[in-house]
Amino acid sequence: MARVYGYLRVSTEHQDLQRQKVLVKKYCEENELNLIGYIEEKVSGAKSDRKGVKEILQLTKEDADIVIISDLSRLSREDDIMNVISKINTIRQNGLDLLMLDTEQWIRTTDTIDAMKMIQLVIRASENANERRKIANRMSTGRYAKLIENPYAYVGGQIPFGFSVKTNPMFDENATSNKVARKILVDNPQEKLILEMMYSKIADGYTLHRLAKYMIDNGIIISKGSLTNYQTLISDILHNKLYIGERTYKGEKFPIKPLIRNSIFKAA
Repeated sequence: MARVYGYLRVSTEHQDLQRQKVLVKKYCEENELNLIGYIEEKVSGAKSDRKGVKEILQLTKEDADIVIISDLSRLSREDDIMNVISKINTIRQNGLDLLMLDTEQWIRTTDTIDAMKMIQLVIRASENANERRKIANRMSTGRYAKLIENPYAYVGGQIPFGFSVKTNPMFDENATSNKVARKILVDNPQEKLILEMMYSKIADGYTLHRLAKYMIDNGIIISKGSLTNYQTLISDILHNKLYIGERTYKGEKFPIKPLIRNSIFKAA
């Protein structure tokens, strides 16, 4: 059975490696591969001198047969595309195959890297470098930087139902950096109980109309308005993946602790 190391990387300490870990483990289980370990790190992919990558590049045929990554950007987002290609080639020269799960593309030790494959790799590496530059540009806007620093950062607007806002204990009035949010979102215990009730009743067969009427009749008012508007509001809440831990800002996800179990969310 082929031996596998999974390489996992995110850019900051606040981001979670779990999704990548699950993808690698699932692939190995489904394809009868022996997952012998992970090499993990939380550091920008723009940096070429990374401890985790060094470990990967030092693996030989005696250590494993395959390195699996969720996508090429995990290995590198460097501007110097030849450095990215060099890393891939070093893995091959050390006797290990490389698998990128997002495209299920193999770079095998037995493969001939022809002009077409090289062009494809260069394009992907270039796209990853461009995406990193876009992220860096978004970070300079302030709100994005705060969310990268802390996915619970309050960046203005309406406070989501189920949450309250409090002063961030990590915020320093005298700091020169603006990356730390002044305020953060925290669980609102009372509203969390209402959320759990709403999801449970819909999962048990309540219609939106029946749930809205039940809540109004029992004085559970989360917004003023007609019964129809109330149903729309409830529907928006029930479909919001924020409650299963997927906070989204300008199309990018920032994982947080779920308020609702994923099984209840799907059932509802």
